[in-house]
Amino acid sequence: LVRQVEAFDDRYYALKLERKVLEFSDFEHLSLRLLWDGEKGERTELARRVSRNYRVVMVDEYQDTNRLQDLLYHCLANEEGSNLFFVGDMKQGIYSFRQADPEIFWEKRRSFAPMDPAVKDEAQTYPAQLALDRNFRSAAGVIGSINGLCDAVMSRRLGGVDYADSAGERLCLPENAGSYP
Repeated sequence: LVRQVEAFDDRYYALKLERKVLEFSDFEHLSLRLLWDGEKGERTELARRVSRNYRVVMVDEYQDTNRLQDLLYHCLANEEGSNLFFVGDMKQGIYSFRQADPEIFWEKRRSFAPMDPAVKDEAQTYPAQLALDRNFRSAAGVIGSINGLCDAVMSRRLGGVDYADSAGERLCLPENAGSYP
């Protein structure tokens, strides 16, 4: 069965090349072949050279990342991964059909120490997380209503992910709404 699936995949890929109709996922896999040596479990020389061109690798909508994309980001970053910058919001994850894995986001959240704004940059431990927890667009009544809805419906059972951390911190809208200066 495995050999039949592999043979089908090879024929299907050759047909896509012939017709010049590669899909987004094909480009992801082709990129990974160039940047990651799966046998050695390390970045290729090309990845090391390319990564020197980037001071920062910034990823928005990180909650929609899959394992392959996460590995690509690390291939493009510096050797330590210290120039990676991720931004995401669990409530906005919409790409599970593309194998987006919210656990990738949670792994970072659990493993990165909170950034301390009082600590000078050279003393800060990295990787670090910084909560973007000020809301300057919504009134307190709107935030309270949405948090009430989130509390009632967002759960691992319903959406596949718990939307509160172990301390019960809400991951919906922050309570401490700010205002525009």
